[in-house]
Amino acid sequence: MNVIQKRYADVRRHGCDYFDCEKLLGEAEMQRVVHGERDLTMSEHAQLLKIAEEKPREPFNTALRASTS
Repeated sequence: MNVIQKRYADVRRHGCDYFDCEKLLGEAEMQRVVHGERDLTMSEHAQLLKIAEEKPREPFNTALRASTS
């Protein structure tokens, strides 16, 4: 059974996708994170949160709200 580690889940909630994480960690380390063998370090977590802050975010369901207005 795979368990999503807390820091990885946190950066995903903040808007980082798999490829942002893979770019920072590399493919082999990213596979270890995804399979629950290790979690992100505090420095990796901080770097990914910065990446998430810089990404443009669209409010949830904007297209749906626009079509129903």
